[in-house]
Amino acid sequence: MTNSYGKIAANDDQSAIKILLYDIGKETNVRLETIVLNELQIYLNTIKSLSRASKTDFANSLNLSPRSVTRKLQKLGTSYQEQLTNERLKRCNILIQQTSLSGARLSRFLGFENPSNFYQWFKQHHGVAFTRFIDSARQHSDD
Repeated sequence: MTNSYGKIAANDDQSAIKILLYDIGKETNVRLETIVLNELQIYLNTIKSLSRASKTDFANSLNLSPRSVTRKLQKLGTSYQEQLTNERLKRCNILIQQTSLSGARLSRFLGFENPSNFYQWFKQHHGVAFTRFIDSARQHSDD
C-alpha cells in the first residue's frame, strides 16, 4: 500500500481511501463507524436522485464491503435504510413546503419507482394519507 518513501502508491486509490479513513480516525479519535455514517449522510445529501442511491456504490467508494458498512452503522444504532429514509423525509418535507408537485412527481424525485409505494411510505411516516396531508396544508396556507 505504501512505497519505500511512505507514500501511497498511485495505482492503489481504493486502498489509499481506506488508509486515509483509518488515519483520520486515529488522529482525531473519531471512530471509523462515525466517519462512515458522516460520509453516508454526505453521499445521500448530494446524490441528485435517491433512486440511484446504492449501498454497494457507497461501500465501494470507501473501499468497504456492503456488509462492513452494515456492521459499522449497526454499531451506531442505525442502518443504511434508516439514513435513506431520513434523507427522503427531509427532501419530502422541503418539497411539500416549497413546491406544488403532484404525489406521482414527488415519488419519482424521492426514488420510488411506483407512486403507490410512495403513498404507503408517506402514510407510514406522516400518519396520514398524502392527499389529506396536502389538502390540510393548503387550507392552512390559505388562512
